[in-house]
Amino acid sequence: MLRCGISLIALLAALISTSAMQDKIDGKLLLGKWEPETKPQGAKLVIEFAKEGKLTVDAEFGGQKINMDGSYKLEGDQLTITMKQQGKEETTKMKVTKLNDKEMVTKDDKDKMETLKRVASK
Repeated sequence: MLRCGISLIALLAALISTSAMQDKIDGKLLLGKWEPETKPQGAKLVIEFAKEGKLTVDAEFGGQKINMDGSYKLEGDQLTITMKQQGKEETTKMKVTKLNDKEMVTKDDKDKMETLKRVASK
């Protein structure tokens, strides 16, 4: 289970990353549910950014459902996500390169880009 949780955090870090620079990031547009444009076949992943920096991840891999809570902080174009599972805290930082009402593009510290599509807004 811990291995799956760590894998989920790594997947989340990779998923919350693509290009298209944007001058100013409107944090209000971050609120809502997002899913990665590309994900492993048969996997489901929904990331919800809520008010007051709360984050929820609902995932399903091979029939196993995983729900995790965490927090996020957006400062300028820098997004920091902290997830806690089984007493261990993992923090991931990435740059938001594009954010609008339908799409979010992020870039991680290894320059890996990822696109997320809005599922529902708050």
